[in-house]
Amino acid sequence: FRRVLFRSNTFSHSDSKFEIEAYLKKKTKNYSILRLGFFMEIFLVKDYVPPITLGMMKKNIAKSTRLPFVSVSDVGKMFNLIALNPNKFNEQELNLVSDHKTIQEVLELFKECKGKKPFNFSLPNFIFSKFVSSDLLKMWRWFSLNAIAYKSSETFLQEARPISFKNWLQSQN
Repeated sequence: FRRVLFRSNTFSHSDSKFEIEAYLKKKTKNYSILRLGFFMEIFLVKDYVPPITLGMMKKNIAKSTRLPFVSVSDVGKMFNLIALNPNKFNEQELNLVSDHKTIQEVLELFKECKGKKPFNFSLPNFIFSKFVSSDLLKMWRWFSLNAIAYKSSETFLQEARPISFKNWLQSQN
């Protein structure tokens, strides 16, 4: 991400991340900053309540919006590489994105890889917002209205060799 994209006081969790980044850069020269895409796991891990998450994303994110995705295991691989080689990655800012997909493409990949589209449903936004951070709906709306310049770091692509959404989905039992 470029700071100008998210430094809008639109959702607090992004602003606080950039404040932490600024603090680290000011106080030390020993840092690596990782900026993550959406976790692929939100569509399968029960803690994310996949049917509602998918239904609400489908309802609140424009059909043409290509979202940045990364698997948790690829984040772990990159973190491990940094921990084992801190000097190699020192003072680097790395966007961790292995694929960009619209919600419709996600649905189609499920059908292709799993034989059927995943069950999903939505709630009225005012009810959904009672159970999640208010930033979540704001973030999804923001992604719908703004061009996403969130490209993956070449270092991440070369070093971690991340998995595509399709290959990740095929690897899930």
